[in-house]
Amino acid sequence: MHLRRHPRIPALLALLWLPLLVAAAPLTPFAAVYDVTLRGVTVARLTRELSLPAPEEYRFVSHLESTGLASLLHKTTTTEQSEGTLDSTGLHPVRYVESKVSGRKRRESTVDFQRTTGRIIQQHKGETSETPLEAATLDKLSYQLALMRDLEAGIRQLDYRVADDGRVKDYRLTVEGPESVALADGEVSTLRVVYSREGSGRRTTLWCAPALGNLPVKIEYRERDGGRLVALLRR
Repeated sequence: MHLRRHPRIPALLALLWLPLLVAAAPLTPFAAVYDVTLRGVTVARLTRELSLPAPEEYRFVSHLESTGLASLLHKTTTTEQSEGTLDSTGLHPVRYVESKVSGRKRRESTVDFQRTTGRIIQQHKGETSETPLEAATLDKLSYQLALMRDLEAGIRQLDYRVADDGRVKDYRLTVEGPESVALADGEVSTLRVVYSREGSGRRTTLWCAPALGNLPVKIEYRERDGGRLVALLRR
């Protein structure tokens, strides 16, 4: 299994995890580990950790690393970090960094939310873009925390503005209903949340567990050709 041939893995993870119109639910620090499989074969391990270094501050780190045969054939890692502030109105990212290492190649993307000037500065694939900063704009990692908070607050209209790969995009997710997911230590009740872009042929499904603060315990990404990538919570 050659992990390099499946560049949508970071996009999926990235889609794991807004403007809030009601008081936001509090976030609790957590650490989670997922096994990532492709066509039933384990190809990567995902770790995620949320910390609250100070009152009204957050740091969210995600690390994806190829494992097994995929790692032997081509070592690949993707590390993301989002830092910012949070309050009753939502999350307010300050800086996002994504670092991808594939063999000897390394690529870094950054997003700086310059609130004093009201601008978003993005560095992606060697190019710089600048757009106006709207109050509710998030990055590819912090919007996943916002999703968890929204579900906890009972919000079901999940529309987000996200700084993503040099642009600002609209993410719209739909809650399809409750569903049980089997984990290693038993079944857990979840809400099934779906993201799909019209006409793309791709579909991402998240199973978020209310008992775990709506942490996604399973994520499935389906490609146009029917390929299926799954991340399942280990602990």
